[in-house]
Amino acid sequence: MGKIIANVMCKTNYKSETGGANMGENKLREIRIGLGLSQLQLSFLSRVPNCVISDIETGRRRAWPKAKRLLAEALRRPVNEIFPDNGNQGVRVA
Repeated sequence: MGKIIANVMCKTNYKSETGGANMGENKLREIRIGLGLSQLQLSFLSRVPNCVISDIETGRRRAWPKAKRLLAEALRRPVNEIFPDNGNQGVRVA
């Protein structure tokens, strides 16, 4: 049997909401690379599309609470360590 490959399409033709990567997005990239994970590997672990991870890391998109939780769980880190901003209220790792 052949391999199953997930193909996720994402819109990338939109303007930045944040005007560029901020501290939280850079921290996500720093932790991911420190663990030796590609964006695609983190995508499979977290169930967050890799294009969304890319957009979060570069600041083109803000992470929504569910994405923050899923990424934190996959990286086994507290949400506040990865996203050290005020938008983490009510988001926790199970």
